[in-house]
Amino acid sequence: MSQSGITTGQDAFLDIVANLVGILIILIVIVGAQAGAAARLSVAVDQDLQSLINQAVIRTDRQDRDLKKLEIDNEQLETLIDQEQALARQLTDVRHQRMVELETVRQLVQQQTRDLDQRTRQALANKTRQHQLTKELADVQATLVALESEAALTQSRKTTHTTTETIEHYPNPIARTVFSQEVHFRLAGGKLIWVPLDELVDTMKQHWRLIAENKSFQKTRQTVGPVGNFRLQYDLDSRGEGTQRQVQFRKFSLIPVDQNAGEPVDWALGASDSQWRGRLAIYPPEKTTVSIWVYPDSYQQHATVKTWLHDQGFQMASWPMEPGRLISGSPDGLKTSAQ
Repeated sequence: MSQSGITTGQDAFLDIVANLVGILIILIVIVGAQAGAAARLSVAVDQDLQSLINQAVIRTDRQDRDLKKLEIDNEQLETLIDQEQALARQLTDVRHQRMVELETVRQLVQQQTRDLDQRTRQALANKTRQHQLTKELADVQATLVALESEAALTQSRKTTHTTTETIEHYPNPIARTVFSQEVHFRLAGGKLIWVPLDELVDTMKQHWRLIAENKSFQKTRQTVGPVGNFRLQYDLDSRGEGTQRQVQFRKFSLIPVDQNAGEPVDWALGASDSQWRGRLAIYPPEKTTVSIWVYPDSYQQHATVKTWLHDQGFQMASWPMEPGRLISGSPDGLKTSAQ
């Protein structure tokens, strides 16, 4: 083989090798490009997967929190249910207790009603008996007044050696308890003076209510007035405390402002402008009883007053008084008896 032929063969081999190297380079470039794309694809897939995982974790955490909240709400709800059930049991017990108390009160009211009915019947019976006793005592009192008047007049005649006088007597076989209008006078020392008994008693009642409500005491003596020539002094007792406190009226007495005040009987009966006539002019004679509280030193004038009242159409009731004794009364006192 010639030298030129060897050279040509070598060139051809080198061309082949060069071509192979070029092909390899191309293949390496292609493989590298594919590997880069695969790597980028893998990275993108990993990022998407991580995002999904993160979202799943967030949803799981949220669901866990919601579940825990639901568990807490459920526990609170169960607690409220238990409290309501306990309250319902308590209200049931209270209702039962109130029903028992209501039944007890109902029975007590029924018993008190029965007791009140019984006391009312007893009070009516006592009132009837008291009325009978009042009539009987009025008869005795009327007889006593007549006897005392007669005895006083007899004693007066013996003492003064005056001439015998005829005393007119206006008998009434039964003394009548006074339920009409009544006006009071005191006859002492030969003088007549109006006794404002009703007015002072009314003032006393108003006064003792205020005392009882606003003052604590066991015993007290109070004074009201004066009205006219008299003040009224009364005694109260108190027992118990609080709502159980009871105040009881004991007695009263009329105290003259001026012991010698009054009009002589002759002036009182004869003068048209006397206080005696002015006071009696207020009252209709047929419906009025004149009560005379007479002392022993005025029994003789008492007979004159009695005659005058009879002539004027008045009824008269007499209350003989011991010397120095005050006009007085108490819850046990009786109504005036008219002759």
